[in-house]
Amino acid sequence: MFYRKVFVVILLAASCAQSPDIWVPREVDFTPPRMVSCERDGSNTVVLRFDKPVAQLSITAPEGEVGHQSEDSLDFRLSFSVDPQPGAEWVLKVQAADGAGNSALYLVAVYGVNPRLPPVRLNELSIQGSNTKPDYIELLALGDGNLAGLVVALGKPADGEAFYTFPSVEVRKGDYILLHTKPQGIPQEKDETKNKWESGGLLSSPTAWDFWWRGGKGLSGTNGLVVLLDNPRGRGLDAVLYSNRTSASDDRYQGWGSAAMLQRVEWLARLGTWGDGTAEKLAPEDAVPSSYATSTRTLNRKNTGSGKSAWFTGASGTATPGAVNTTQAHSP
Repeated sequence: MFYRKVFVVILLAASCAQSPDIWVPREVDFTPPRMVSCERDGSNTVVLRFDKPVAQLSITAPEGEVGHQSEDSLDFRLSFSVDPQPGAEWVLKVQAADGAGNSALYLVAVYGVNPRLPPVRLNELSIQGSNTKPDYIELLALGDGNLAGLVVALGKPADGEAFYTFPSVEVRKGDYILLHTKPQGIPQEKDETKNKWESGGLLSSPTAWDFWWRGGKGLSGTNGLVVLLDNPRGRGLDAVLYSNRTSASDDRYQGWGSAAMLQRVEWLARLGTWGDGTAEKLAPEDAVPSSYATSTRTLNRKNTGSGKSAWFTGASGTATPGAVNTTQAHSP
């Protein structure tokens, strides 16, 4: 919603004689400051960026007070007297005005960040699930911590892409976490926050932490990505990109098949969590090949590297949800 101060001067001629030239200001700016981004930086500080200098800025939060600092009147770093809980969404009311009094009101979503997130990695993906062996995403904890607020995203959440946020659960180094992306919706499918053996349902594991993506529709079977974030608008922690396409598959979308997929891949490149993190563009050849995946042949992580070389397709019958990955690769 925009609130704008506009002043209009109307000059009326007093007679039918030729009226004098009417002076019209040529370069008057009636546009308010436009917010172009709201992101967290490396220190988890929320940064608002505007397209023009802001002379006055006021921010209202659901709880506590919000302070702000700026060095150039374009970027503003926010400080909270009360931090939102990990994973909790706060909607801030941001009123920004320029020096001429043009102002706009923005509603901005920010999310609580968990300072105790453990180091985690994507470890195994089932992307070609069946009715009896549905899709899943397996994570491996590389240290101790709490999962509250950790996000698994299938695209950029700010663009309306699907994402899942983990609840609070204490994990230890070496724990496996199973996110079932296409649940049946039965009562046995329980999110395990206290005990690993509480949940039933297809492919639930008695030795892993099981979670169920309510309303989840599974993963793309051939051309997709999975990204870990510290919050829906936060920094990338890990990712996997997979595809059965090539750069020559189409002319319009750099081989990715659709505008939506290209947009996801461009976002992934900006996050810098795939490959060496320096590529401005990612081609289908940079992705893990997905052509040989089945419900029993999953995509497996073989090391802590990031990129295509860190993944392989397991041999038939070697899917291991909630357990150590196979070392047997599929041979076409």
